[in-house]
Amino acid sequence: MKLFSVNPDIHFFETVRAFADEFGLDESDLIFTEKVIFENYIQPMNLPCQTMVRDDFETGEPSEPAIDRMLQSLAEKSYRRMIAIGGGSVMDTAKALVIDGAYPFAHLLEKKEPNTASHELINIPTTCGTGAEISSGGIYFMQSTGLKSAIVGAGVNHAVLIPELIEKLPFKIFFLSSMDALSHAVEAYLYAEDVVNEFGLAIAASAIRTNLECQAELYNKGVDARVPLCRKFLIASCMGNMSLTANGANLVHAMAYPPAEKFHMAHGESVYQFLLPVLKLYDRICPAEPRFRELKKIISGCVQKAGFTGDEDKVLSELEQMLDKIMHLRTMTEVGMTAEDIAPFTKNIVDTKQRLLTKALCPVDAEMIASMYQERL
Repeated sequence: MKLFSVNPDIHFFETVRAFADEFGLDESDLIFTEKVIFENYIQPMNLPCQTMVRDDFETGEPSEPAIDRMLQSLAEKSYRRMIAIGGGSVMDTAKALVIDGAYPFAHLLEKKEPNTASHELINIPTTCGTGAEISSGGIYFMQSTGLKSAIVGAGVNHAVLIPELIEKLPFKIFFLSSMDALSHAVEAYLYAEDVVNEFGLAIAASAIRTNLECQAELYNKGVDARVPLCRKFLIASCMGNMSLTANGANLVHAMAYPPAEKFHMAHGESVYQFLLPVLKLYDRICPAEPRFRELKKIISGCVQKAGFTGDEDKVLSELEQMLDKIMHLRTMTEVGMTAEDIAPFTKNIVDTKQRLLTKALCPVDAEMIASMYQERL
């Protein structure tokens, strides 16, 4: 049984210029990015690379029709490496574009053999949340089926972390991205499996500690203190995805999906909405579970850096206070959810999210799920 693997080499550079110089970007390279990144970082550098801007094809989540249009456009180009610079949608789209023989994209749903690469792929994230820079696959809306489907690409060759690219993010996006990363690591630490994956647990613990120590700094010094913390936030995000890949998403993501789909919520906010309710649930139904107690110790050390007591019986409420001061979380009522949504959302989870529920730290029933939705109204 495979316990752990990381396919791409992981690199760090302070600036895009330093990366471009070290990797020797030239006219044989193609930069795939989004408009705001192109205008603020790539265009001013006058790099000799070819470029493709995703906004010219689509601006939402990756979709089959737009990917087909991009593949047709790329067929007219000759390039050696694709450098994807952007958020999760940009990087996931790039993973699709470098699949050998990907056009028409819909046929990959029926393909049995593993996908191979047509070009080398370098991923560079512009948020500190998804960790998509290291994963091989993505989720795509397939017009041919009307469903979102996971397609695994050939893999990423290099993942490059550059703090300069997240320093000027609007703070709301920055913070919610970091909550996405924190949720990944927490779920990877609190999972139900017969075989404990020590590699995933160790990386998850480090990701949680790194993320929350940075949050404590923001709590103490204010949001303007985030720039020197960008390196650590990026590393916590990358490690969060590593651990989640090893151990799997579970209850937080299960809770987040139904309301996110109905109210078109950003993924970072949707998982953050239910991170604390899930932890509080575990505190009620399985407080003595060893990994949950270890998690509380990790959280305790971090909230103490923000001036809280870190006492075992207070640590979750203190974590909630710390995060809420950094950025107040709106209620689900403010999002648009009502009490009438609780029953269908709960049914959706019970009926369609069993693959996630079975990985929850403790057995969870419909009544518990409904109570967490009620808590967030």
